[in-house]
Amino acid sequence: WFQGATIASVLGTLTAAYRWKTKKLRQRSIQLEHMVKERTKELEAEKNKSAELLHNILPAEVIKELKETGVSRPREYKTISILFTDFMGFTNISSTLPAERLVGELNDIFRDFDAIIEKHGLEKLKTIGDAYMIACGLPLESEDHAVRIVKAAMEMQEYIKKRNENSSFKWQMRAGVHSGTVVAGIVGKNKFTYDVWGDTVNIASRMESECEAGAINISPFTYDLLKEHFECHY
Repeated sequence: WFQGATIASVLGTLTAAYRWKTKKLRQRSIQLEHMVKERTKELEAEKNKSAELLHNILPAEVIKELKETGVSRPREYKTISILFTDFMGFTNISSTLPAERLVGELNDIFRDFDAIIEKHGLEKLKTIGDAYMIACGLPLESEDHAVRIVKAAMEMQEYIKKRNENSSFKWQMRAGVHSGTVVAGIVGKNKFTYDVWGDTVNIASRMESECEAGAINISPFTYDLLKEHFECHY
């Protein structure tokens, strides 16, 4: 009976130890599984944040090309429309307004401009100081690029007009549009950007600089593309 009791005691001890060890392993496994899930959520959130930032820099089609091939090749577009906007007297304004107020004003305006170009399916290319550069017809080509970009320009001017009614500071915006051929692609390695080149860009910029405040100045080429949709004055 003593040997039997001893054996039973040893077996009981081993069984208890085995159960305790199994329980600890199960708890550790659950703990590790929870840690993996939490880390996976964090990585997914970081991935989504990176994707969101990338979409704020590059067009969706360019991102897709980069993911599929690892590179994005420059491309020529036969006919697109470019819109430039800026504010009259901005140099004088920037020297009189406090820096925080100036940046706040531009941020409010450009944020609403972003909503307008998203509504019309346009591509924001860059802001340079008070200048705002937009394209339509790339990276996805479209036949109504001139009509859509001028509609957006009209909404921008209307927004500035309404904003001036309730604002102590009155902005006077010029807008210029030209349609033509450009080459588009990614430039740079660090802080890269999607940009366009060609005479079309230069002429669109000249259309803007020669525009009257509150108006939209379009080139003859753009006029031919939208004369059936808008009443224009020479």
